Amino acid sequence: MSEISCDVCIDLIPLVKDNAASEGSHLLVTEHIKHCDSCRNLYESLETETPVMNEESIISKIKKQLFIIAMGIVVIGIMLGIALSDTMGMFYNILIMPTIGAIGYFALNKKAYHIPIALFVFSYVGLFIKYIFQGIFEEGFIISMFVMPVYWSGIYAGLCTVGVIIALLLKIAFGKEVKNES
Repeated sequence: MSEISCDVCIDLIPLVKDNAASEGSHLLVTEHIKHCDSCRNLYESLETETPVMNEESIISKIKKQLFIIAMGIVVIGIMLGIALSDTMGMFYNILIMPTIGAIGYFALNKKAYHIPIALFVFSYVGLFIKYIFQGIFEEGFIISMFVMPVYWSGIYAGLCTVGVIIALLLKIAFGKEVKNES
């Protein structure tokens, strides 16, 4: 068996302690520590316990990150939907708003009804501000300045509600499928 230096042994000791070293490396280290007191002391001083992971905290952190990502997608979707209002791309809202509702449902579960309400409020305010800056209501149509955003916001909230309902039905359907497989 070939002799290794203390530097090589010191590099291999953590791998041997973690059972990650090859059989040959393990033999080299055990042969070396038979003759070297300093490396043997180092080998014996290292703890072999693996750190205990708290799975609940890891899952909680992952859920929190997924919630933040989902809510970010919802906010971006709402802003995109408002931006597409009164443009050639406004019909994409037929896809965007139900998707926002579905993502909101999976992020909030039982509190998913907040998503269509928040969508209505944000889209109303956004459209109201957009119409003011565009000067659409300068011709004396003050009533329509308040009614048009309600109209569009109601449509968007309704589409979002459809997305929430679809997500709920999918969850119920897949939940029953999992129960039937058990």
